[in-house]
Amino acid sequence: MPVLIQKPGRRQHSLTRRWIGPMLILLGLLSLPTASYSHAQMERSNPGPRAMLSRPPQRIQLWFNEKLEQAYSTIVVENSAGTSVTEQKASVDGENQKQLTLELPLLEPGKYIVRYKVLSVDGHVVDSKFKFKVKATPSQ
Repeated sequence: MPVLIQKPGRRQHSLTRRWIGPMLILLGLLSLPTASYSHAQMERSNPGPRAMLSRPPQRIQLWFNEKLEQAYSTIVVENSAGTSVTEQKASVDGENQKQLTLELPLLEPGKYIVRYKVLSVDGHVVDSKFKFKVKATPSQ
């Protein structure tokens, strides 16, 4: 009866071959351009989320990663009772269409919620919120 002698490492070579095809296919799929499903995301704000301010801000400024549509982009600021403290409309900056600004009235010390809803030029609507606080000054 003949004896089959297998060279050392032969089995490992066969396993490597078995995985090379699927790995190449996976790498090829990962390198294909994909449709972007991202939405406009706020990159930063002034004041920032959870900010503790010693003076009330004069405006809310939000910066996004995509250009915004003026007609469908809003900011509303509410006090801790849920009442809007803003009457003006937010505006998209003419030079930087990724920036949305809302001028504020003089805010009293307290907690505030910034609610924003934006439509990016790619057609995605995003709405979210964050809070900040204006601390009372020692004389108040």
